[in-house]
Amino acid sequence: MLERLFGRSKSSAAASAASSREAEEVQLRRLSEYHALAKDCVSRAVTYEENRALASALSHYKKAVELISEALTLQVPKQAQKGAKQTEELLRWHTSCIDRVKHLDGRARGKTQGRGARRAQGGASTAGRSAPPQPQDRGTSRARAKGGKKDELREMIESEILDASPGVGWKDIAGLEKAKQSLREMVILPATRPDLFKGLRAPTRGLLLYGPPGNGKTMLAKATATESTCTFLTVSASTLTSKWVGEAEKLVRMLFQVANERAPAIIFIDEIDSILSARSSNENESSRRLKTEFLIQFDGVNKSDNQVFVIGASNRPEELDDAVRRRLAKRILIPLPGASGRENVLTNLLRGQSLRISRSEWKWLLDATEGYSASDIKELCHEAAMMSIRELSPAKIAKIETSSLRPINASDFRKALETIKSSVSVDQLRHYEEWTKDFGTSV
Repeated sequence: MLERLFGRSKSSAAASAASSREAEEVQLRRLSEYHALAKDCVSRAVTYEENRALASALSHYKKAVELISEALTLQVPKQAQKGAKQTEELLRWHTSCIDRVKHLDGRARGKTQGRGARRAQGGASTAGRSAPPQPQDRGTSRARAKGGKKDELREMIESEILDASPGVGWKDIAGLEKAKQSLREMVILPATRPDLFKGLRAPTRGLLLYGPPGNGKTMLAKATATESTCTFLTVSASTLTSKWVGEAEKLVRMLFQVANERAPAIIFIDEIDSILSARSSNENESSRRLKTEFLIQFDGVNKSDNQVFVIGASNRPEELDDAVRRRLAKRILIPLPGASGRENVLTNLLRGQSLRISRSEWKWLLDATEGYSASDIKELCHEAAMMSIRELSPAKIAKIETSSLRPINASDFRKALETIKSSVSVDQLRHYEEWTKDFGTSV
């Protein structure tokens, strides 16, 4: 009897520990999502402020404060190093954002007071005149207010537009030839020969690029815009979400309106799964309305003659809503680079650097980086390049010429490989393969 009870207590403790670990992982994942959203929101707020769009900057700073405040309420285990670092960054951003909100609020109040003083002066100077009161048409004032709101939404969307040529070309992307070919067929060729791409040859308007992070999904979208001279609109969760009821749907509507006006255009939605995830019975009403509006506008794109394309990028394609997945008819897996892809990435990154590596060492390096993403390889090269700097004393660093630094060698990469590991697990790769069999296209 005692053994039976003892065995039960052991299994109960193990189950409790597993449940605790799972809860901690959920909290860490939520913290990472909040961190990414807050970072994006702060970045956009800074851009707005630099471009003197102070109302939009203030709105984004306030939104960032809300996101960070929610993130800081999460119960993240103290021993989690990544969580501690993200929390530290969030606290720093929180302080900075509150300072900017106070500053911009003060500027806005100063302007309002200035306008009030000018009106008072104008009223004093005309006090002796007997001007009849002008009746105000309520319909006109309401229309003006509505027009002003539309202009504000348009300004917010247009501030997200990159140049017609974002400055990234096919040559900047190593490998992924099949993905490039699909994008040529979908966007570039129809733009150059619209007479050929009609009827059954009409291009697909929706494309999903999915796969492990750090392999060039965003760069592919930008390169497509460059090669096709399309207007490139990039949006994210922080752009299309608002605390005001009904605002998100209006933003989505304005987004597609601006894209149609500036066609040919590409609407690129990074981390599309965070905005258009599967609908559920317990999600909030505003999120459901946003998804519905997106689907309606997307249907309008498919029926329109304007060349507007929607490209989504995701690391979690399985979380997309079924209706969204159907509209993104072409779904392309962007995998980890193979041997030739890794060689192209390394060659591009090490071009112009002083390098001393034999052919056998180069082959060893290609084999050692198997399973690494393009961004992992970039970090690896950065770490290897820093080795020659770390060998020098601060006094020497202050005086040494760039040309006097020793070349990067295989030993530097061996040390760097001890620090920089692959960020993609085998389970993740298996999961992408299974999803590709069901819904996607492997390149």
